[in-house]
Amino acid sequence: METELRRLLRLLAARTGQELVVAGIAGDAEVGRDTASNYVSLLEALHLVTLLPAWSTNVTTRAKRRSKVVVVDTGLAADLRGLGEQAFAPTADGTAAGALFETFVITEVFKQATWSERSVDLSSFRDRAGAEVDLIVEDRRSGELAGIAIKLTGTPSARHARHLVMLRDELGDRFTTGLVIHAGRQTLPLGDRIWAVPVSALWRSDD
Repeated sequence: METELRRLLRLLAARTGQELVVAGIAGDAEVGRDTASNYVSLLEALHLVTLLPAWSTNVTTRAKRRSKVVVVDTGLAADLRGLGEQAFAPTADGTAAGALFETFVITEVFKQATWSERSVDLSSFRDRAGAEVDLIVEDRRSGELAGIAIKLTGTPSARHARHLVMLRDELGDRFTTGLVIHAGRQTLPLGDRIWAVPVSALWRSDD
């Protein structure tokens, strides 16, 4: 069991920030689907991974319903994947670094949600056409929500916010804010109710 559990955790680290497909994990781990599902539940109970449920509304009928899996500790995720500083080098493939950056931001928002004065639900959105918003923060009482796109770039632009724009236009006044959280330093307007903000804004009040 221990060997299987470690193998499955390593496979989840390789998929952090992606939709959880239990059948795929089970096949790669060479265990049954029920076993894989039980292991994921155990890892979630141990606070090693968290599942970000899929968000949908009748306005977005094409939404996909799989949860997104996130390894709670970004350093652990990097270690399980055998990644170090070289993963963030300018010449490196940005896919792995992007997944770790997304994991870091999501876990930071999860932490802050636990002490927020407002009760919120966190989820993710993706539709069958490929439109994706990495994180949805929804107020439980009012139903208002903010969308967050997470981009490992120092030069955010309007194209990084296109799916936030889509969500804003479909939801109208219910959509309060859209943020593109990026690795640069600038705060920039990207459209009506949509801003690009540096990742440091998660812990600094003067950005």
